[in-house]
Formats: sequence, C-alpha cells, structure tokens
Amino acid sequence: MKTLFIALFIGLGLVQEPEVFTLEAKFVEYEDQTFYFEDKDEKQYAFSGQNEASKKQFDLTTAGFEDKMFKIKYVIEIEVDEDDGEYEVFKIINLELQK
Repeated sequence: MKTLFIALFIGLGLVQEPEVFTLEAKFVEYEDQTFYFEDKDEKQYAFSGQNEASKKQFDLTTAGFEDKMFKIKYVIEIEVDEDDGEYEVFKIINLELQK
C-alpha cells in the first residue's frame, strides 16, 4: 500500500500545470469563434477559446468591447487534428480591462 501511495504521489508530481502567458492588447473583434487582439506594436493575436471564469468577467462575444485595452492571461494548449497533426490553441483564462 505504501508503494502504491508513493507511486501515485510521484505520478501526480509529473503532471505539469500549463505555463501562463500575459499580454496587453486591444480587442479588435470576435469572428468565426475566434477572439482577435492587437498589441501596441500592431502584432495580432488570435485566441480560439475563453474559459468560463474570464467569460463571466468580460463576454467578448457581445458588442461593446472593441478597441478596449485588456491585460490578457492565456495558456497555449496542444491539440491533435483528425490526421494526428499537433497544433497550438491559444485560450484566454483571465481578462483585466486597462484604463
């Protein structure tokens, strides 16, 4: 039993939390289930998802947030398509409206 507990504990330790990235950018639009932002250097970012917690803060699928600056916290998840090809998906996990 002790060995099982140690193995489980070690196994759980190997599961890593996804790295969280931060970005300050202007919300441009929501189109085709994608959130588009642009930073001060005019670099564009596309986010394919918004978790429920950030959606409760600011539901970007509704009108009124265009051209507003946000501090965005996001993660990059690896997903697999039907041909077993891997691709990155940027997902918003937190939004903070900037003044």
